[in-house]
Amino acid sequence: MRKFGIYPEKPGVIDMEQIAEIRRCYFINEESISKIAKRLNLSRQTVRRALKSQEQPVYQRNVQPTPKLGFFKQQLVSWLEFDAKLPRRQRRTAQRLYECLQVESYQGSAVCTRLEAASIAPASDNPGFCSFGVSGR
Repeated sequence: MRKFGIYPEKPGVIDMEQIAEIRRCYFINEESISKIAKRLNLSRQTVRRALKSQEQPVYQRNVQPTPKLGFFKQQLVSWLEFDAKLPRRQRRTAQRLYECLQVESYQGSAVCTRLEAASIAPASDNPGFCSFGVSGR
């Protein structure tokens, strides 16, 4: 089975060094696209795309879609607004909010709930603190 790209954790991603190698083989060594694809263990379409590219490939998606959470988002917002008025120790954690959503027949993942709760929740006085266990998102 052929793996595409050079990063095992990101199978469809090739970096600028590999693009440069593809261009060097094609334009300077005059190798065929098939030969380059075989040697670098890439698909011919990936080699063609690398030959057409002018700049480094960039990951496009900025916002992760959460279609299953869509119907429950208003409920989550209302719970977070209610919890914001309570003392810190009495507030629900993201895991507890997820469990409450499951009772309401939510079928999505806990990660989506945690990310959404972290983005909705009011900012803390301490910028390094995040009560939902999510940082940098």
